[in-house]
Amino acid sequence: MGPNVIIGDCSIDYNGYHIYGNISTSSQAVELHLHNTMWAQIRSTLITHNIGGLLITSETSSTVARLAIIIRDSALTRNSNSTTLALLGNNYQVS
Repeated sequence: MGPNVIIGDCSIDYNGYHIYGNISTSSQAVELHLHNTMWAQIRSTLITHNIGGLLITSETSSTVARLAIIIRDSALTRNSNSTTLALLGNNYQVS
């Protein structure tokens, strides 16, 4: 099993630069790639004015290790050139 992940009381802003057209220096402001992590929490976090927003990718090897994530009291605003919030996982993530 992977470790639990907690991101709390953070401000993530003004990351990445728009270069030309749809080309930028980053695709997301925050990328979490979790493997066999059962629990994650993002609380009281501001993600704003970035190139991209929050991307969480979760891969598990069984249904027992599927991820439960809580996003509470957080704001994801004014992000550009990509999705603001994306949650991706394999077939074991669906309950």
